[in-house]
Amino acid sequence: MKQSIFQYLKKKNISDPFMVDSLFISAFAVKNQWVINVNADLIEHTKCVDPEELNEFIQQLEQCDCDFTFECLIELFEFVVSPKDKVVTGAIYTPKEVRTLIINQVLNALDIKKLKTVKVGDIACGCGSFLMDVALYIHNKTGRNYIDIYKEQLYGIDIQKYSVQRSQILLSLLAISEGEDNNFEFNIKHANTLTYDFEKMISKNGEKLDVIVGNPPYVCSRNMNSDVKVALNKWSVCQTGHPDLYIPFFQIGLENIKENGVLGYITMNSFIKSLNGRALRKYFQDNHFKFDLIDFRDRQIFKSRSTYTCICIIRKEQSSTINYGINKFDSINKVPCFIKVKYSDLNYYSGWNLNQYTKNSSIESVGIPLGEYCSSSHGIATLSNKTYIFHPYFSDDEYYYFNKDGVDWRVEKKVCRSIVNSNKLTKEVDYDSIAEKVIFPYTNDTKPSVIEENYFIDVYPQAYHYLNAHRHLLLSRDKGKGSEYDHWYAFGRSQGIKKTKAKLLFPKIANKPPHCILSTDPDLLFYNGQAFIDDDINKLIVVKRIVESSLFWSYISSTSKPYSSGYYCLNGNYIKNFGIYSFSPTEYEFLISENDQDKINEFIDKIYNNCCFTH
Repeated sequence: MKQSIFQYLKKKNISDPFMVDSLFISAFAVKNQWVINVNADLIEHTKCVDPEELNEFIQQLEQCDCDFTFECLIELFEFVVSPKDKVVTGAIYTPKEVRTLIINQVLNALDIKKLKTVKVGDIACGCGSFLMDVALYIHNKTGRNYIDIYKEQLYGIDIQKYSVQRSQILLSLLAISEGEDNNFEFNIKHANTLTYDFEKMISKNGEKLDVIVGNPPYVCSRNMNSDVKVALNKWSVCQTGHPDLYIPFFQIGLENIKENGVLGYITMNSFIKSLNGRALRKYFQDNHFKFDLIDFRDRQIFKSRSTYTCICIIRKEQSSTINYGINKFDSINKVPCFIKVKYSDLNYYSGWNLNQYTKNSSIESVGIPLGEYCSSSHGIATLSNKTYIFHPYFSDDEYYYFNKDGVDWRVEKKVCRSIVNSNKLTKEVDYDSIAEKVIFPYTNDTKPSVIEENYFIDVYPQAYHYLNAHRHLLLSRDKGKGSEYDHWYAFGRSQGIKKTKAKLLFPKIANKPPHCILSTDPDLLFYNGQAFIDDDINKLIVVKRIVESSLFWSYISSTSKPYSSGYYCLNGNYIKNFGIYSFSPTEYEFLISENDQDKINEFIDKIYNNCCFTH
């Protein structure tokens, strides 16, 4: 339905927000058989709509089987935000079930007297769906008129002017739907929440909100402009990693509600373990907030975007524990049973173990953390893999022959290395099936340096000719910064090119115990995935046995970042704290020599059960 309406607006060249809103309001009123006599803003919108165009639009709605309820209107308001604005502002439609759960959690404990005065805000309100549901809740529970609720109890902020306008439209239509046709006074500000002076929000100087609800913006660091990044620095929770835009909204919200007030968000669950969530975790632990965290893990709540989310209900009062639960129900708005996790048992620096926290904390307390037991490495970063990496269809003593985009090329063997995409190790594959070649414009030293251009031309003329033919692509790397490289033909980054005696290759994500490949070829390169590296081959064999074990997978599937289809992240931050047991010489030898995975699983389970779970 949404896509059909979007295509209709595009076909009719209706893109101005005021005109889009006018068409939606007019159709909404006609479909619901309302006559708007008083509300000046809505009347102004409806006056500018051509009757023939309105009829055509209503027919389009009927063809889409759209009954044009409030929920349909909200979805359309969010959907017609331009893709560019969505990337920058993080606008996204929040399902009704999610809003209902959050609002019930933050308002159900209030009696009628308190509901008549409670001040509720949404500091990234979008088109106002949370504010609408709060108004409806208060109206139904207390009987207060909407004109009073809007004037005295609801507050909002949004960075987009048309979102502020749509919030006011939505609230006006809600009131009219219940017989209140009036000119309303709203407390919804067009402002940047990151820099907004909240003392201006409520008329009484210094007064704070009782409740903040909402869905903070979903914008990653790479999509923020420089002004936003500067504004983030104002907030202590943004001092680690490259913070996503949702992160400061916790601190902003909690600092602008009263003592014993409550905040209710649906947001990304990445802060639980991520580097950029470290300062936020510290903020929560330092303040000991009363915190209910409902985790959806890998469940997709938002149809329009691949996101991994949780609901956070945080009360500004002291507690020694976090209540953690996973929603595995068919119904989104069903509250799970919680386990209590002590703040004192959590490590904000390395990430929170909330799911099966007793078991996983015990595993992490064993021996030496994996991240200290051996080093890890990410693969090379050419920033133009398509140019450098190839599958030869033929080779002779001197050259590899390959085809790129319908053109045949040859390059000297001596300037090439073998390379594998270790992300392909999500299933058991042999080395030959994933082996490729990469042009390696570096010396053959342990710590390689870039080959000088004149030498490159003289000694490897065919490779130089090939790269020179693709110079325009190489210069465009790094958003054009490739033209500033000391050597235009060098890789985009120098990571991963150092020779190592042995490496254990494994993928970045997997949906079952990962398949690892142990290589003793010091010249072998890899990309996309990652590897453990060490001069002690036996040590890497032991790591391979553990990483491929059922116990390790149980740890990963309960602590790591989940993806759809049962995949989990294997990046360093999610695996580095797994404890490597101090095996006896006999146990060590068994792990090195044994190849039966079932026997290895049984052995590792027994070792860790004895040292972790017998207390």
